[in-house]
Amino acid sequence: MGALGHEGLNIVGPMGPEGLDAFLRAVIAGALVVVFGAVYAACFAFGRLFSSLILMRVAYGCFGLLMVTVYVLATSLQLGGVWNVLMVLMLVAYFVAPRMIWRLTAATHE
Repeated sequence: MGALGHEGLNIVGPMGPEGLDAFLRAVIAGALVVVFGAVYAACFAFGRLFSSLILMRVAYGCFGLLMVTVYVLATSLQLGGVWNVLMVLMLVAYFVAPRMIWRLTAATHE
């Protein structure tokens, strides 16, 4: 039998394979939230700076992908109640922050 037991080395751990899948989905979704949020903000800023309709469309597309990844994150972690409200508030902040920063920047450079 040895120190590992009769099953051998258990690399999955106590979560089981389903728990590991959900954990990996949550990690990847969390990383994509940051990536899509940053690309949305950058495309929004450059779209406004250069008056580019294409960049603004890319920005809104990234925001749509951000909403999908937030949904995947919430379902992977099985969040409910107050956590769902927090996720919606996070999306609102991601949507509003670049607009406020743009207004602040435009106002200080007049």
